[in-house]
Amino acid sequence: MKQNSGSHAKFLSEKDYNRLKCEIKEIRDIFLIKVLYETGCELNELVTIKVKDIVNDSICFDENNNNQRKSSISKNLANNLQKYIIGNWLNENDYLFKTRQSGHISTKRVQQLINDYSIKAGLHKINTQFIRYTHIAHAYQKGIQNQIISKQIGLTKQRVFQIITDLNITSNLGGYNKFFN
Repeated sequence: MKQNSGSHAKFLSEKDYNRLKCEIKEIRDIFLIKVLYETGCELNELVTIKVKDIVNDSICFDENNNNQRKSSISKNLANNLQKYIIGNWLNENDYLFKTRQSGHISTKRVQQLINDYSIKAGLHKINTQFIRYTHIAHAYQKGIQNQIISKQIGLTKQRVFQIITDLNITSNLGGYNKFFN
């Protein structure tokens, strides 16, 4: 786990992120982490994704201003999500991360799962914001420009720049397809 001294922003190294993924055995939980990481979405956005929001290699998120944001996902994740949807008999209007008790998994439960998996992986307790910052850090390190990152995750360019500065990371500028490699 990396943190700039004097900073509150933290992110996982590629190695730590992979350690976290290796601890997850439940299919649904694997997809929770992968969608969170690849889209850089907020926790509230994650739990309210519906099957109809997945369009080809992207996930559509409703934003506060009645607009939609499309966040790219890898072809591999898109294909695996389709298999997950079919295997779980999910309909177009179903939540992607559906539960028997309520319509969708709760934000509290997602936080708890990530926390539990991070401890199993030998990492300190982390939360979903760590995963979001990890997305930003890894994208920037792979050379993706701030404005492209901001469109992907739904933050202003200024806020992305602030986070990158806070994380104290360096970049190799380039296109977004580098993120998935």
